[in-house]
Amino acid sequence: MLAQLTDGPKRKLVGLVSAENIPIRAHAPILDADGATIGEVTSGTVSPSLNQPIMLAYLPTSALATPGGRFRAQVRTATPEVT
Repeated sequence: MLAQLTDGPKRKLVGLVSAENIPIRAHAPILDADGATIGEVTSGTVSPSLNQPIMLAYLPTSALATPGGRFRAQVRTATPEVT
């Protein structure tokens, strides 16, 4: 517990949105720019007010160093961009 307090969390739960109209559901992998899996979607749906897919995902804090980072989600054979 002390290590977590001094070093900070290794991953964070973040909200993501996709510009492409592909629903991204739980357990979909989140990929970095190189195509490596860096996280996983915990829940996702299509927002009725935004009319686009939204999701929550655990990502490493190192990947969140720059605000507005872009990632991809693996949904079957598609890889829509998420921000």
